[in-house]
Amino acid sequence: MIVNEMELVGRLGDVEPLPNEAFEQARTVLHAAIALEGDPRVMELPHHPKRPRRTVVVRGGVAAGVAAAVATVALVATSPGHPPKIPSTSDHVASPLVRLADYVSGSAAPGGNAALVARTTTGGGKSVTVYDLYADNGEYFFSQTESGLAGQVSAQDNLGGGLFAREVAAAKLAATGNVETAAQDMADAADPSNVISPTQTPNSADIAAKQAATGQPQAGNLFDNWVWENSQDAIIAGSGEPQVRAGVLRILATLPDVIVTPGTSGGQPTLVLTAGTSEVGYGYTEQLTINATTGIPVSFASGAPGQTPTGTISYQVSRVTTSDIVAGKF
Repeated sequence: MIVNEMELVGRLGDVEPLPNEAFEQARTVLHAAIALEGDPRVMELPHHPKRPRRTVVVRGGVAAGVAAAVATVALVATSPGHPPKIPSTSDHVASPLVRLADYVSGSAAPGGNAALVARTTTGGGKSVTVYDLYADNGEYFFSQTESGLAGQVSAQDNLGGGLFAREVAAAKLAATGNVETAAQDMADAADPSNVISPTQTPNSADIAAKQAATGQPQAGNLFDNWVWENSQDAIIAGSGEPQVRAGVLRILATLPDVIVTPGTSGGQPTLVLTAGTSEVGYGYTEQLTINATTGIPVSFASGAPGQTPTGTISYQVSRVTTSDIVAGKF
């Protein structure tokens, strides 16, 4: 029996909640198994997981007749002061992402040195909340309870492994420097020793496997896929820093098949970023919805095109200092 992602989410009440990186690893393994029309096996994830490199085939793997794995992310940021006005749309030449990046770049840097994320996964009638702490220096701490973060930070139980620091650094470079170089850094963030060519595609065996699984001709670009995926990591890990958000928006504006559509969510103006064939291949789609005023992520959805997400992962984000976390001041 093939178990899709939200069926696994529905079992969260029976298992230990996963750290963010472990969740990503589990999802990647699941997609790969579906793409090859095999039966996903239960895997024991390491305590300090290292995410495997993602490919168009893995991220887009949905077997014919099988419901797509779907996840929705809602990210709400809390920050002091009044929300800024909606940026001008008078510049019809520049990408809406570039226009928003220009506006976000002018935002004042917030206080604190970390983003505290309360991550609630809901599916199958169950809901579990865990806590992620992304420090500005790239460190990442995870706890099943908010109060448990103090011990994780005090013990320096850093699960970041340098990945978030590299992704955030690439975003900051894009905000103030060469966007092309920054996009390359973002693509290579998971493994800087393995440079991905901007014209590199998945290998022929992977393409053939996915074509057999979906019954559709395949295309995709490995570089664009990794830029898309790692940029999403960066915009969440650096959600409290305007320059990180601005840089990610500039990088995403370079991707060839990303479609940007204005919308609204919960009364707030949004931009919906839909990844295309170059980023995720055929038979699969990913959407990142961001606030059209701040660039802060609002939601993420994935699965078969046209299908309604069957589960959600909601994020409550606040700006904190790690010293206050250690002191139990949340």
